Amino acid sequence: MKRFLALSLILLGCEGPIGPMGPAGPQGAQGPQGIQGPAGDTGAQGPEGPTGPAGPQGSDGPQGPQGETLNWANVIVESHISESVYSVGVFIRRDGRLRYIGFGTGFAAIAPDAIWTNGHVVEAVKEILHELADNEPIPVVVRSGTRVGGNGTHLIVGEGVTHPDYDGTPYTEDVGLLRIAGTWEVGLNLLPREFAGGLQVGQPVGTLGFPGELGATGGNAGVIATPTFKDGVVSALR
Repeated sequence: MKRFLALSLILLGCEGPIGPMGPAGPQGAQGPQGIQGPAGDTGAQGPEGPTGPAGPQGSDGPQGPQGETLNWANVIVESHISESVYSVGVFIRRDGRLRYIGFGTGFAAIAPDAIWTNGHVVEAVKEILHELADNEPIPVVVRSGTRVGGNGTHLIVGEGVTHPDYDGTPYTEDVGLLRIAGTWEVGLNLLPREFAGGLQVGQPVGTLGFPGELGATGGNAGVIATPTFKDGVVSALR
């Protein structure tokens, strides 16, 4: 028994020290990525929070400078309106003299050989030609500012036409057209239809012509056709 223990001690005493650790080997290749799991359900939207209090109202800004007063004289001259407005009437012979009776207003626009007017003016031309047949009536239009019988006078050709929906009352389309011999010189630029919606009640407007409420305009052939200007506002849109 003693000999076995002694041998055992000898064997243990002869074991050498542990050697240094060798270098790490190269890293192996990365394995394939696993399958991604399904996305979770979207959570329910929370309740809307209360509206915050309104902020204080800001103060009014300073008033802008006053605009210039509308000068209708400049509008008439710059837009050549007077040259586009005509007196509608007839020449008649009375007491051996040629006289002119004007009873309506027309204007030149779009058609170079026609004058636009009211439907009731077209009807008046027909009536006067019938009523004054014994006075040899000659229907004409005379440009504003020109001498009756001069270069601004044009013969009306035919009886004229009225809007198909005009029935002689002011509640229908009181529009007419008079064909003339020759052509007019200056035409108005009409307001495009798409801008008609911009008209408003109270908007300033002006008229230039030979209104019937002032009575017939006339005299001996050779007088100057002088139109009347009136300003006002759009009183209603219907």
